[in-house]
Amino acid sequence: MQDTSFDIYKPSAETTEEEKLFKFINEQVAKIDAYLAIKAEGLTFNELNKALLDYSSTHFALISLKNFIETKVKRVARENDCWLKDLITEIRKKYNTSSVPGSKYLGNTEILATVVSENKEEYLKRTESYDIVNQELEFIKDTIKMWESYGYKLGELSKNLQSEVSMTLRNL
Repeated sequence: MQDTSFDIYKPSAETTEEEKLFKFINEQVAKIDAYLAIKAEGLTFNELNKALLDYSSTHFALISLKNFIETKVKRVARENDCWLKDLITEIRKKYNTSSVPGSKYLGNTEILATVVSENKEEYLKRTESYDIVNQELEFIKDTIKMWESYGYKLGELSKNLQSEVSMTLRNL
């Protein structure tokens, strides 16, 4: 079996979110590799039946994982949204006071720029975290597409094997 791990990439010590993503990807690829271990030659009915049976449970597990990660993406987005709105409110109260004429108030763009500027590290950490969970979700969606293609191929293999056996039995 071909090595499909992503261990070649060694992220720096600061990129713990990237490390988590690559660990997640490696774990998922290893699990799928175990299921894809069908011999190219000499495939038996039992091996094909086992692959077909394993296909459904793995497909269900992938869909469940996708739903879990979608929930995680929504949670991270809500947390970031609340954090950002709280800071926007603070900055608005801080700079747009009653002593400042209305024409000199900071607009939404300036307030957001101030929030990001004054909280750069936290902002970068939160956006990176959001990006990582989105990458997990995209990876799982792509994996599901690949798995569904694998299921189609298993079905075709099953049909081919049935045809071969049928033709062999007719020729006896």
